[in-house]
Amino acid sequence: MKKEKRYRFRRLYFQISMIIIPLFLIIAAVIAQIVYSSTLRGFLEAQNSLMSHQLELILGDTCYTTDSFTKERVDWYFDKIEEYSAKLLEDDKNEDKQAMEDFKQTDTGTVEEIEKLPKDLQFSLTKEFYETIFMTMVKSYLDYGPKRLFVIDTADNYKTKVICDFVDSGPLQLGDELGIDLSQHPKLKKIIDSEDGSGNIVFELSHTFPDDGSYYIGYLPLVYQGETRAVIGVVYDWNEFNDALKMTIIKTMIICAGALVIFLVLLQIIIYRRATAPVTAIQGTVREYKQDKDSEKVVSAMAKIKVKNELGLLSQDISELAKEIDFYTAENVRLAAEKERVAAELDMAKKIQADQLPSDFPDRKEFDIYASMTPAKEVGGDFYDFFFVDDDHLALVIADVSGKGVPAALFMMMSKNIIHNLASMGLSPKEVMESANRTICANNKQRMFVTVWLGILEISTGRVTAVNAGHEIPMICQPGGEFELFEEPHGVMVGVFPKAEYEQYEFTLKKGGSLFVYTDGVVEAADANDEMFRTDRLLTALNEHKGGTQKQLLESVQSEIGRFAGDAEQSDDLTMLGITIH
Repeated sequence: MKKEKRYRFRRLYFQISMIIIPLFLIIAAVIAQIVYSSTLRGFLEAQNSLMSHQLELILGDTCYTTDSFTKERVDWYFDKIEEYSAKLLEDDKNEDKQAMEDFKQTDTGTVEEIEKLPKDLQFSLTKEFYETIFMTMVKSYLDYGPKRLFVIDTADNYKTKVICDFVDSGPLQLGDELGIDLSQHPKLKKIIDSEDGSGNIVFELSHTFPDDGSYYIGYLPLVYQGETRAVIGVVYDWNEFNDALKMTIIKTMIICAGALVIFLVLLQIIIYRRATAPVTAIQGTVREYKQDKDSEKVVSAMAKIKVKNELGLLSQDISELAKEIDFYTAENVRLAAEKERVAAELDMAKKIQADQLPSDFPDRKEFDIYASMTPAKEVGGDFYDFFFVDDDHLALVIADVSGKGVPAALFMMMSKNIIHNLASMGLSPKEVMESANRTICANNKQRMFVTVWLGILEISTGRVTAVNAGHEIPMICQPGGEFELFEEPHGVMVGVFPKAEYEQYEFTLKKGGSLFVYTDGVVEAADANDEMFRTDRLLTALNEHKGGTQKQLLESVQSEIGRFAGDAEQSDDLTMLGITIH
């Protein structure tokens, strides 16, 4: 039993786990997605902020260091950088520094003033501007360590020509083509082709630039008169960024998983304490109750279950149920004892009723008589009777009381005694039946009734004087003939109308002739399909088995009825009486 309890506990625990584990995996997947999305968003925001700051510093340091560096002036410088691209890379020792200082003292920042300067001084100013860009790029490259840092000229005829380029694998020189396919860089292409002059920083993820791999690029356009004049670009290795992101996510997931595992363990413990343990206690208590039937023990055990949920209510219901079971068990014991007492009394009543019916059949040379009564219940409402009125007259009675069981049996006993006493006084069948009817009606508050066939046989002549009070038609077989229905006058049942009158009639049984009377339970016996035995089958059975004694004849009819009914339950009393004149 302990093994079975452990097995049941494990099975319940397993079932709970099969719910919690998928739930855990779903929650873990959701958390992972949330952590990844939020971490990625945070990294991108931080990276974008860093790259934006870096690009804006470069722009500020190169183009807007003094008030004289207007956008128009910057555009002029970029044009000159294109013009002097090859010369700017040479180490020019002929720079007129004094002329440069004199110009700067009078410079107002207009392009017209610069255009009036000598060519060599224009070149010196351009070179100074270029070196400023170059040094700013160097500083930014060293400070922030991007994968690549570049400035490209995006004028109509010089798209993607390099102005400055810093990369680990070797920089491109001023005037070189950057060597990228703009169709693979939609963000860069868009800002180059843009006519709105917004100048906003944009970001893209590239798998082809600066080489095969994954790179995150930020572009800052330099816009002049609504046209992107140049683009500053900063490139970072996406894989390095992604590795850092993954490491952050892994650490975050480990922390979340640890917290979730702790939560689930606590949840399992709570479920065990609040569900599994009470269920196990309830199961053990119920099993013990099945063995010892001790409801007080059940109430005591259930009182220990203190959980305030459905299981707590269930434990209270089980306590009440145990009390109810004890009550009904005691009641059933009492009822069983009462039933046994009633059964014993009914059995005694059955014996008493059987003793009231004649069972000693006279052995006379003048006639052969036999009768039987098979009740549908312990006691029945049918009865038969025969007795000598005098030495030459034999009274024959067969009757059927309405209803069945004990009430019918009591009414049957009263009716039998009344008819027997009246007939024993030598009254005619008519007088007996009318007197019996008045007596029964006077004490019949339950409105019961009885059908009766009464005949007085004159033994010496075979003449029968009879009255039929609502009973079945008798069957008569004269010597050498067949059993046939004997049509006769019918009166009303006894116990219905106090002033009822009955018609008396006579017939004679010749020597060798037989009389057969019966109750309706014989012809109305039914099989499993509710088909009745009927009068025609009864006549056939009588004619097939005639010629023997009356006992043999009645037993044969009883067997035929039994074969016909099969396993169907007997629904009415079966009573038969037969006599043959010798």
